[in-house]
Amino acid sequence: MLKMENWRVSAEVERDRFLGFTGEHLARRLEIRARVPGYACKLDLEFEDGQKNILGLTAEGGVLCTDIRREYVACHGRVLAQVRGLKGDEVIKSNV
Repeated sequence: MLKMENWRVSAEVERDRFLGFTGEHLARRLEIRARVPGYACKLDLEFEDGQKNILGLTAEGGVLCTDIRREYVACHGRVLAQVRGLKGDEVIKSNV
């Protein structure tokens, strides 16, 4: 599982740095252990070909999570991901 402290995301285990699809549904649940009270969070994705996507993150007991489905992924290859927190007019971003 990924973790985020002070808006810095890190992987405790190297394999957590990679997205892939498991099972026949071609989806993966991404979970980030984080406490961000009062913030609505999004996951900003940028793909190798320049396409972008934004996924909503749901807070569930100290974990931000989203399901990443095949149709949300624009292309194969490296993906840059960043958590963005919104609280009123305030916007804060994690490391990439």
